[in-house]
Amino acid sequence: MEERARSCLLRSKDNLEQEIKVSYLMDHMVSDGILTNDEEARVLNKPTRREQAAALLEVLLMKDNRAYISFYNALVRESYGDLANLLHSGLPLLSPVGKRSFADRVSPSGNHFSHLDMYELCFFSIYY
Repeated sequence: MEERARSCLLRSKDNLEQEIKVSYLMDHMVSDGILTNDEEARVLNKPTRREQAAALLEVLLMKDNRAYISFYNALVRESYGDLANLLHSGLPLLSPVGKRSFADRVSPSGNHFSHLDMYELCFFSIYY
């Protein structure tokens, strides 16, 4: 995982641990192929919601850019928009596939892509 993404996760750790319900997020991440069923079970075996969130973040910190993007996408899909905004600045500059730059994307009108467009771009990069 890029250092910028890792730092952003660590800066947002307290907020994420307080707010997220990991089971909803992990469903998406298992579907994306980011988390294994064993990793999911280890996280869910923690006794409290906050400990589950902390365990999920520890797993994410050991993974690559795709994990950060999948987590970000899961936050958006599960209506954790405020938390996704905390992580937006940490989105990897290079996609994991093809080394395309996220930062240099400009819309046809000449404007930088919006938050939703960035989400779609990240979602696209996981699968293609």
